[in-house]
Amino acid sequence: MKPYIEMSESTLYTILKRLELKTYIDKFELLKHIDVTNEDVINESVIKKECESIIVKDDVQLQRLIDEIIKNKQFVYYFSNLDRYCFEQIQTFCFCVSSTNYTIDKQYMPLDKFKNSFKDIFESNEIKKIGYDIKRDYIMLNKVDIGYNNMYFDILIASSLLDNNSK
Repeated sequence: MKPYIEMSESTLYTILKRLELKTYIDKFELLKHIDVTNEDVINESVIKKECESIIVKDDVQLQRLIDEIIKNKQFVYYFSNLDRYCFEQIQTFCFCVSSTNYTIDKQYMPLDKFKNSFKDIFESNEIKKIGYDIKRDYIMLNKVDIGYNNMYFDILIASSLLDNNSK
């Protein structure tokens, strides 16, 4: 399997240093392979990529989000709510596609509109879903008659695997 992102050791060092992940800098022995005498020279462009943020307030913006998801065939999402097992408790829907972040307030997105807009997307085997605590989302979506296919990556699981303090 080919790595998802290929980058130089100096770029990896810069990212890990910015995220304060010294353990991984040591683990990958990055200081042995790069010259860090002048850290300002290290290219940080991969970190500084500009992102656009859109607050979805109308059907034109919503359609743009849907079109981008379908075009890119993957997206990151997060449902901000008090009880993640209950659709009615969602306060905000957050989606990230390519380098654009979309935020949708619950007042604009009642259940019927969500189902009409996103049911096919969440049920699609062609579109990769990246979420936080996908198990809960799977249960919640099934409760409102939306299937969930092609669970690609769960940020919560990745976080627990990367946590050096977990045993």
